[in-house]
Amino acid sequence: MIRTFIPAAAAFALMAGATLTTSTPARASEGISGQFFAIGGCFKSRSAASSRARKLGAEVVRTDDYPNFRAGWWCAVQGPYIRDEANYWRGEFRRRGVGDAYVKSGW
Repeated sequence: MIRTFIPAAAAFALMAGATLTTSTPARASEGISGQFFAIGGCFKSRSAASSRARKLGAEVVRTDDYPNFRAGWWCAVQGPYIRDEANYWRGEFRRRGVGDAYVKSGW
């Protein structure tokens, strides 16, 4: 199953300006397909990452939770997804003004 759509309650919360935050990473072995994240910005402070995530309708993750990310940062992301879907979200982030958005594998 590919995690293509945000569940309705989460989508409503995002429209209301909330930021979704994950405390533990989801893995493909836990029913989430894909390993790629669209990165809309990484910051040393959680509050800065949350601000960017609100702007993008994204989630905040702690990079320490993902072995392919450099530890010590907070990132505004969409994912994990298959590469094509992560690239779609990278494009969305760029259309929303984040010219340096990119895609990266979390594992």
